[in-house]
Amino acid sequence: MDILNKIVTKNDVEALDKYRNDRDLHKKYEHQQGTWDNVDAFVKWSSSVILFDSIKDSLYPQPGIKVVDLGSGDGPVPHMVADKGFDVVAVDIQKWSFLYQSLAHIVTKDCRDYLRDCENNSVDIFMDGCAVTHFDDSGDEVTPNKGWRSVFRSMYRVLKPGGYFICTSDIDIRTTTCIGEYIIPEDIIRMAEEEGLTLTSDFNYSRDEIWERGRNLPGKPDGPPNLGVACFIFTKPGYKALIDILNIKDSDVAGQGLYAKVDIPKDTILGVSHVIMDDEIHRTPLGGFINHSDKPNCMKYLEGNKYYIKTTKKIRSGNELFLKYSFYEVK
Repeated sequence: MDILNKIVTKNDVEALDKYRNDRDLHKKYEHQQGTWDNVDAFVKWSSSVILFDSIKDSLYPQPGIKVVDLGSGDGPVPHMVADKGFDVVAVDIQKWSFLYQSLAHIVTKDCRDYLRDCENNSVDIFMDGCAVTHFDDSGDEVTPNKGWRSVFRSMYRVLKPGGYFICTSDIDIRTTTCIGEYIIPEDIIRMAEEEGLTLTSDFNYSRDEIWERGRNLPGKPDGPPNLGVACFIFTKPGYKALIDILNIKDSDVAGQGLYAKVDIPKDTILGVSHVIMDDEIHRTPLGGFINHSDKPNCMKYLEGNKYYIKTTKKIRSGNELFLKYSFYEVK
């Protein structure tokens, strides 16, 4: 199910409903108000777990990493994640009564205060199931929602290099900047990038077949907003010679090469391959070990003075990664 970095569609809602039912999530993590039957709830709860699973096996295969849910409410997400063997802190300003039994640690605190108290580079993964957009709905054209801006700024400091922010949030589905509680995904992403975070893949901004939660009525400008839901995974860039989903092995093509340790999705960013310094191009280990092919499964692209490599198709576990060389002569 492809819900990564996109606006949720009607087809996505059907698939998320099936995901919940096939796994009996509404029974295993029963909600005292029966909220699993609320479409808005199961879309966000199911999406959060799917997005978490998309990174936990490939980039963080070991349990014990630190996960923080920024506004857990009485929802099941931190408990579902904790039951996978991860150290989870669930933060909320209200003390809730939970039906679930898990190892999630519940903290009654304002998320922004919690972030201010966190040490630099101390959290592996942040999660949010539509809390951040409600923290502070004041804003202007540059910062249309001050809650988003303040959380992104604190999160960049607290996240470990290479860490992640998994988010499923209400959005305004219009295409121009909206100031207030609900804003457009373009502005969410812009503010994240201005504070140093990046998306793990290109965002699909398509409004086709979107699942709409509400709509302004003609003649009633103060009526319900044009709402949808979007799913994001942001990361805090940080240099590693090789990310955990890759290893180096003897290659049938030439010498040694890079291989996938797990299935790697299309458009996955693998890291920095080359750096331009003093008009010279310098290779990193990533650029040095990836072999050439005229039919590559990866590409490089330039941002600033760094070339990054990302996959152009899904790469199966055990397969070699290839790049079409343009800096060196292939012999």
